[in-house]
Amino acid sequence: MIADDYAVDGRRVADWRGIPHRLGGAGVLKRAMVANVALALAAGMVVADPRKGDPDGHDAPVAASATAASEHRDRGDAIEQYKRDAQAGDAEAQWRLCQAYARGIGVDADQATAKAWCQPAAEAGHIWAQDTLGRLYARSSPPDYPRALKWYKLASDQGSALARISMYFIYADGRPRVPRDLVKALAYLDYAEFGRMADGRRIVFTAAIGNPAGSAGCWMRDMLTAKMSKKRIAEAQELLHQWTGGEAPPDESVIECLRPD
Repeated sequence: MIADDYAVDGRRVADWRGIPHRLGGAGVLKRAMVANVALALAAGMVVADPRKGDPDGHDAPVAASATAASEHRDRGDAIEQYKRDAQAGDAEAQWRLCQAYARGIGVDADQATAKAWCQPAAEAGHIWAQDTLGRLYARSSPPDYPRALKWYKLASDQGSALARISMYFIYADGRPRVPRDLVKALAYLDYAEFGRMADGRRIVFTAAIGNPAGSAGCWMRDMLTAKMSKKRIAEAQELLHQWTGGEAPPDESVIECLRPD
């Protein structure tokens, strides 16, 4: 299975291989991976394991070749169908097509075309198109953080956990034309635990060495609150209360924090 990479604030923060990446300004190596991911956000297809049914792997090269050909054909068929549906105004197809162009899956990667397809879907209120459009603006050259925040906020209001994590990273350190705001950073980090992800995916963070695993925030939250006064932490909690109406976090969050391997 091929997994998606996520980018938060223009940086890769999730990789199925669990490769470490440096995030934020705290100088801590953090690792993240996404589980239960289909072949691509764009097409939602799964690649079969060519070794399945062949424990010794003797037929793997032939099977892999056949699988690759079938995968290529299936991707092409999916992209063509998305194009037809997207041109007819289907917001879901527009978002899937946007993802295809953003990642270069089944088509040549083209960020401008990705934005062009995401825009109408986002404007129509498609939560994942809003989230993706925010990410595209955060990853553009140069990044447009105010515009990214606009779309992240709309996606967050509809429940996107990834948009909330994205906003946490932007506010935690501040970005060009977006001042640092630790109160909002903490509130969005905690709010992410109430969110959801597209296609049943999850966000899994690996904790820094020496820090306990547990809730979604784990060491990320500890690092943030260490810089804040009790008054500022209380302000973040009040903001979270306004957003959730005092509701308790769900028993199963889409965000999980694990100990290092």
